[in-house]
Amino acid sequence: MKVLIADDNRDAVATFAALVRRWDFEPCIAYDGLTALAILRSPQPPHLAMLDWVMPGISGIEICRAIRAEANRPYTYFILVTGRDKRTEFLEGLAAGADEFLLKPVDPDELHARLLTGKRVLDLQAQLLASMERLKQQATHDGLTGIWNRSAILEHLEREMARSLRQEQHLAVVMSDIDHFKTINDTYGHLIGDQVLVQAAQRLRAAMRPYDAVGRFGGEEFLFVLPNCDGPAAQTLADRLRASIAAGPFEVLGKSIPVTISLGAAIWDRHTPSFELLRNADDSLYQAKRAGRNRVITFTSAPTAELSNANVM
Repeated sequence: MKVLIADDNRDAVATFAALVRRWDFEPCIAYDGLTALAILRSPQPPHLAMLDWVMPGISGIEICRAIRAEANRPYTYFILVTGRDKRTEFLEGLAAGADEFLLKPVDPDELHARLLTGKRVLDLQAQLLASMERLKQQATHDGLTGIWNRSAILEHLEREMARSLRQEQHLAVVMSDIDHFKTINDTYGHLIGDQVLVQAAQRLRAAMRPYDAVGRFGGEEFLFVLPNCDGPAAQTLADRLRASIAAGPFEVLGKSIPVTISLGAAIWDRHTPSFELLRNADDSLYQAKRAGRNRVITFTSAPTAELSNANVM
């Protein structure tokens, strides 16, 4: 773990750096407050900092105040080193955001203990952040396929609609459904059916543009949100998704299973609410399945929808 050592006394810095290396910490050195603050604001800063209270440029306590005022950053554990031992000054340091104090001359054993305390706090923070990230992943992603779940992809659609409205861009949605998925489950079993869903999600993600989004809408249905996409572009992208599934059989647990999907696309007109946009895409998907499956139909208000098909299973 990196430790920032900030002190204008070069002899003291050399002593502290030798000690922290002995204790398996990695020292970062600053001889003035402005350099120390720049290090703490760098892309990969140390999160354990040992600051002299009085330094050229900016003091240790001012560094604490500045870093604590910056939101959305990992916690920095501050140890202020001072020759002051007045209660009022300790309270001022705590109010500024200091975690620990060391009185000069610094006792090496006490320094070691303070650093270990800071490391425990930072390790606990890392564990907490990892747990929060896992909970966020579980709340927003489908547990089987790893793509977004229904609620997350619908929230994303609402955000994209608002963004497209502000930027006056096109927006399309595509609903897809694995053809004859019940037959796959009945023939090979649900475990293989689950793996077909996993592989389908992988192929579909590989065929998407980097800024497109996909979520599992339910069962064997997937919902795609395609920003900056008009009717012809949506048709082309949807057919690329279709082709990615039909490109070759799925190899699952020794079984070679041909799989196809049907897709329905709908283009947002900047006035239609999201539920109606989804209904239009779902209607187009239904038409694609009725027309023979393994094809794309783009929704239009007229009954003659645009059709893209391949060899029908």
